[in-house]
Amino acid sequence: MKWKIDLHKTYSTVLIETYCYEMLKNNEIFYDKLKKRLLDVGIKLNPKTSEEIWEIINKFYQNEGKELIGLFEIMKFNQYSIVSVRKRAGKLQDDFFRKRSQLFLDIIESIYDGY
Repeated sequence: MKWKIDLHKTYSTVLIETYCYEMLKNNEIFYDKLKKRLLDVGIKLNPKTSEEIWEIINKFYQNEGKELIGLFEIMKFNQYSIVSVRKRAGKLQDDFFRKRSQLFLDIIESIYDGY
């Protein structure tokens, strides 16, 4: 964090500081605070429509299917079940990454079972 602060001071750019704990506590409050911080430094917000967001997601993830299949192949080759991966993810020390891993597994479970 210090490096980022120093970098922005060096180049006279604006640094908007956010913290993981803010997002973990309450997403709605986090986004309200972020919006205020952006507006306070003069950044004009131009929210995207649902269609624009979907288009961005599709472009970004167009090759992700190959990577997901690669992950499934590794899991199948090593005979990992979703249950065993869930147990390993449950042992992660970092709350954010543990929750994130569990949510990811919730999303891919039915796809993986079908694979």
